[in-house]
Amino acid sequence: MIDFKTYKVGSNNLNDCVPTTLAELDKHFGGNTSYDEYAKRVNYVKDEGTTMILKEYDGVINNNVLATRFNAEQLTDPTAMHSIKNSGNIITIHAKLGNTMYHADNIRSIKFFQSKVIIQLRIGTYKYTDLVKDNYLKTWSVSGIK
Repeated sequence: MIDFKTYKVGSNNLNDCVPTTLAELDKHFGGNTSYDEYAKRVNYVKDEGTTMILKEYDGVINNNVLATRFNAEQLTDPTAMHSIKNSGNIITIHAKLGNTMYHADNIRSIKFFQSKVIIQLRIGTYKYTDLVKDNYLKTWSVSGIK
């Protein structure tokens, strides 16, 4: 198992995933930007969430953190994941969950089994195959905040 030691910051509400994800990254890298500030930056509306078109999420990442996109298939490679963890980086994702919901999160841990990979997120535990089944899973290795 690889534990990224992700801080819980912000909220546990499902619909505030973008500001919570950013606040967790900020805390991980020793920043001092609050959850409320990130909520303002991404136009979060209480009980509604953050609405944006998919390509706008790349801008959210690029404007707030130092990150490198990588192929989501690497999540199944223990050597690659150990390398990211050992570098002090954390993995953040943007995934399609179900028919209409998109979710931002930071990976808490990854467990490797012979026939499956299990990924722990803030909102629950998922098989890698379930996260990629809708053909939309973006992954970044985050090395710091801006």
